[in-house]
Amino acid sequence: MNSEPSLSLWYSPQACSITPQILLIEAELDFELILAKVDMSKDGRFTEEFKALDPKKRVPVLKMNDEIITEIPAIGNAISSLAPDRKFLGQTTLDTIRVYEWLNYLGGEVHGQAYGGLLGPERFVDDPKLHFAIREKAIKNLEQNFALIESKLHLSGTTYAVGNSFTAVDAYLFVLYRWARAFIPVLKVDFPHLSAWATHDQSSTMHFSLLVPLVPLVSSAVLPRQTSSSTENGVTDNSGCTPLTVIFARGTSESGNVGTVAGPPFFKSLRSSLGADQVTVQGVDYPASAAGNANMGADGGPTMSQLAQQALTNCPSTKLALSGYSQGAMVVHNAATQSGFPASSVAAVVLFGDPFNGQAVQGVDSGKVLEECAQGDEVCDGSGSFAITQAHLSYGGDADAAAAFVMGKLGS
Repeated sequence: MNSEPSLSLWYSPQACSITPQILLIEAELDFELILAKVDMSKDGRFTEEFKALDPKKRVPVLKMNDEIITEIPAIGNAISSLAPDRKFLGQTTLDTIRVYEWLNYLGGEVHGQAYGGLLGPERFVDDPKLHFAIREKAIKNLEQNFALIESKLHLSGTTYAVGNSFTAVDAYLFVLYRWARAFIPVLKVDFPHLSAWATHDQSSTMHFSLLVPLVPLVSSAVLPRQTSSSTENGVTDNSGCTPLTVIFARGTSESGNVGTVAGPPFFKSLRSSLGADQVTVQGVDYPASAAGNANMGADGGPTMSQLAQQALTNCPSTKLALSGYSQGAMVVHNAATQSGFPASSVAAVVLFGDPFNGQAVQGVDSGKVLEECAQGDEVCDGSGSFAITQAHLSYGGDADAAAAFVMGKLGS
């Protein structure tokens, strides 16, 4: 009887390399998990050591004894061959055909084209002026992709993507679905079969306990924490005066008027610390379109300035905090240049993933401004690429630090 081969899997946090991790754990195979290191001195790119391992410069990479295997379908096939009883490629010949059909679609259309355009538009065109348009189109493509996936799951009549058992498709789709929840606000409403599939996939007694440790790798950084509504209108509804009023501008293409990535986790932390009845939140209603990035905050700046003035008119003794994420951070910068902006009444400013990181907020003391720029976030790191990396979607993890900063300024 042949012994199991030595297995090593190179991964990146929150990346698609979660897929083979799921399969390896499901197969109960021993493997070494190795972080694919990046060199921050070279714009956060993979090290030369990793590029020698995989010249394509992509994770995942599986080493099986001395063989290097790349690409999710190939790695999935290799893992399946080591655990034939798990039937990761399907129970029947037709199931196997359908598994490959799915994997090619998910890898090519959904992952490569839609997510590739969204997270790496520079792979498609060199001109940075076109990157925003590519991202906007990518989100539309993503919505169309998941509409098709919804129809396929509806027609399947089962709670699995292929046949009547868990396959490599379920593992890959699980990761892509979790990512999609950051960009398709109605995913859980308008895609009932997909949502039912995801619920089953996460609660199945066969593999739920094995998936749980991997879920935070997706949800804490690639996805926003779903902590509250994506719309807040405490000022315009004149819902009462509180010690603190936060006016927030969401990022590009986010839902509601405060989005989901940075705003809601930030508000939740403030309300948890100060009391829910001590904090008023107001979102800035502005287009937040991809094309609007070229206006550098002007699409929402005047509205934010007016909301700040309205908040102080309604409640003269409230402390005012302004905040924004991504394009919304540029909105804050623009608001501060508007006539009548109450700069002297601003207690704190918190900017997440700010394209203008390093530039002053006009009229506001620098000691009152917190810039949160995650390592590897090319929107705010000064590299000039403005590529939407996974780091740019991680700011829910900075909620507590941001809230602590604001609370520290309330007495000043």
